[in-house]
Amino acid sequence: MRYRLTDTSHHVKLSLVNAQRAAGSAGSLHGPYALKLATRPGAGHIAVSIKCATWRYRGPIRLEAYFTFKPEAADLLLSELDVRAFGVLLDIQDAEYRSMPHFRHLAATGWEDVPQGRQLLCYNEIPTKYNGHYLRVDLDLSARAIKRLQCSDRVLALEGVEPMMIPAMANLWCMLNVAWWVETDVDKRAFLYLDSVVFSGDWP
Repeated sequence: MRYRLTDTSHHVKLSLVNAQRAAGSAGSLHGPYALKLATRPGAGHIAVSIKCATWRYRGPIRLEAYFTFKPEAADLLLSELDVRAFGVLLDIQDAEYRSMPHFRHLAATGWEDVPQGRQLLCYNEIPTKYNGHYLRVDLDLSARAIKRLQCSDRVLALEGVEPMMIPAMANLWCMLNVAWWVETDVDKRAFLYLDSVVFSGDWP
């Protein structure tokens, strides 16, 4: 797992936009649908889905989701490395700063490693099967701090990991956006499936 660093209880279920819904039980963890991001069949193409929201209290928040990834099963070979990378970012603004924690798995040129962040994810023995993984990101909006990153059974140490921050922009008060992406490494499509994406927090 890697993170982006350049220049330095209520529940809300999110329905993300700009992505395709995949019918059937294969890509979903609960129910008949999963949110499916699909790249075009060209090396380096990235598919992105973003949900734009706002926060109502500067306190602890948590993002949770189940996800899985795979390349298009065109060759009937184990080819998980055909997916160059996938990840999640949050885009948050308060009265002073806009902070943007980014996390990415697999190839990550120009990104910093999360300490002890190397992790192998379950990938099934045939390319048409899926294995869901749990992801949790805990943030403290008041401290502009990343408190916890968990992927499946691994809780990663985040000492010294800080989000990218820039001065606040004039029109983005209380912004709380989340975006997911997947990138293909070869000339075939790569997919990211998302299920049960939830923001929660201890809000008054």
